[in-house]
Amino acid sequence: CEVKGLPNVTKAKSILLLQRLHNIAPLILLEFHPETAAITVDWLLGKITKPESLGGADLQGRVIGQTKAAGPVVAIGATSERLLLEADEELLFRPKPFHCSWDLQPSTACDPLHPGEAEGLCGMLSSAEAVDLMQKILSQLMVGEREEVLGVSMLPGDPVMESLRRHGIITDSYPLHDAPQLAHLRQTFRASWGGLKSFTKTDRQHCLAEIKGYFGEGAACYFGFLGFFINALFLKSLLAVVLYNIHLSNSWNLIFFSFSNVIWSGLFLQGWKQRSERCPKGRRSSSCPSDSTGLKDASDLPQQQRGNSPVNICHNTFLQSILFLGSMFLLSSVLILVYFHLDTIIWNFSCKKQMSTIKQTLNYLPDILLAMAIEGVDHIALHFSHCLYAKPLHQGHQARLYQPLLPELVIISIYNHFAVHFCRAYVQHDLITLNYHLTVQLVTQTTFHLLFGGLFPYLRWKWTGKPPSHCQLEREPPFLKQIHDQISRPTRNSIETNGHMNMLIAYCHVMLFSGTYPLCALWCFLRAVAQSHLDFWQMCVFFRRPFPQATSGMEHAWHSLFEIVDLLSTVANAMLLWTSSDFQLFLSGLSQWEIVKIMLGLLLLLMGLKMAVMSAASRIFSSKMLKKKKKKKKKKKKKSGIFFLFPLL
Repeated sequence: CEVKGLPNVTKAKSILLLQRLHNIAPLILLEFHPETAAITVDWLLGKITKPESLGGADLQGRVIGQTKAAGPVVAIGATSERLLLEADEELLFRPKPFHCSWDLQPSTACDPLHPGEAEGLCGMLSSAEAVDLMQKILSQLMVGEREEVLGVSMLPGDPVMESLRRHGIITDSYPLHDAPQLAHLRQTFRASWGGLKSFTKTDRQHCLAEIKGYFGEGAACYFGFLGFFINALFLKSLLAVVLYNIHLSNSWNLIFFSFSNVIWSGLFLQGWKQRSERCPKGRRSSSCPSDSTGLKDASDLPQQQRGNSPVNICHNTFLQSILFLGSMFLLSSVLILVYFHLDTIIWNFSCKKQMSTIKQTLNYLPDILLAMAIEGVDHIALHFSHCLYAKPLHQGHQARLYQPLLPELVIISIYNHFAVHFCRAYVQHDLITLNYHLTVQLVTQTTFHLLFGGLFPYLRWKWTGKPPSHCQLEREPPFLKQIHDQISRPTRNSIETNGHMNMLIAYCHVMLFSGTYPLCALWCFLRAVAQSHLDFWQMCVFFRRPFPQATSGMEHAWHSLFEIVDLLSTVANAMLLWTSSDFQLFLSGLSQWEIVKIMLGLLLLLMGLKMAVMSAASRIFSSKMLKKKKKKKKKKKKKSGIFFLFPLL
């Protein structure tokens, strides 16, 4: 596996280094720029493999291949003894319960009752903690006093990895997938039905603990909230299907479902709030560096690279936001107008002529095209939203946002998905065919999400994503095949932003239209289930393994956003009640002032009901937590009494 411009090694030495790296876990891959000189790579490898007494990292590394752009790829590994020596006593011997918002038990990597079952490093460190220790060791590499690198301006005492990233020499770094642990994690996810099996929470806790031990706390919290949201949607959709099939009186159907939405949303938001308070706010372990991919402080940059003044930055961001919102609103409005025009043409054509059952499928064409256009606009908005506030501080460094919660993105997504339905309800006063259009669009969006999120990228990766030397990989060991497979996979910063936005849109669909169309909750539930499996499959199979990340502290921001959307959807739901035919008959003999008073009274009634439900749920939840704490204290007292008798015996 030779790289152009790099010195060749003997076959025996290459096999020996390959065997050493194969027996070492974890491994971190470093991708270099194609124009990087061989002397720079050799200097970095020498710096990494030197013992600590000589200013090195005492790790093992080797040039393992090259990227598609012919850039060198270096694999760096550490022995278990090296990582255990680097870890402090607090990390090794403390009990590590995962106090997350999803009631996770202690991680299996620290559980002494299940030894040897994909439990990380020697049963003492999880895979995520081992990778964090590797990052910490690499971040401690400093430039020596008499060390010079050709083509790179580094002063003595500068961090090596940070300087190489700043100059664009190291383009990317990511950990290699640990094949046995990844296979065990996928089996656990399948056995727990994606975290949905058994409502006793045991299987879901075990699955989330496995995800936390491999990808970190951030991924575990995301999939925990996704499972919590799916369980809430399951109960809501089950109630909607039962009540929809009972066929209550048509005069009270809409009002009953609206009140049930308020109760359900109050229980859901209060349960999420109580659980998110126990989730750590951006906490990272002591072994993990605070920032291993960029600069620690903007003051370290020269004056020319710091950018403009804060006033100019605020002015530029404001102009960017206005331009982003204006262009996205214009694009969405044009698509909506084209949809209404095409829908009226097809409707008039079908009314004039008697069409066969096959030709009647043309009535679904405008809704299918609109659903696909909405997904496309969402993808474009998500892609361009990363450029609003994520500007690179310097050349060679790409600023990344973890879970960006941008108000522009939220406004555009809500406008794309719900402007058509509100225009049909308030302008055309058509709630009868709204169920039909909702069904077609939700089914199309779910199918589109599965195809373009899973099947088509997988086929494109299989057809065009292979490295140039794929024909020669059959003769190479499986270990090198795995590394080349990781190199050919695309990168993805985080899946949480798109996932949270999809959950927000599904929540808006349930809150707005499950009163007029109760089966809307069922379609949203099916899409959320498909999203959980698709996100986990992408994270494990399709994309590169990301560095294990702690919780980003955005859970509380997303919760406040859900509360704001819930308030707006309650108001919009009351307005939808006013546009219904049954409610119009009820308000036919009243004046406008009396109608306004009835609407305000209905809003106050819905708000009061929601506050009462949330307060009752918080009291019940707090009483349960007190009971659990009392039980734990009693168990501790019993154990302490038993250990107190040992010296007497």
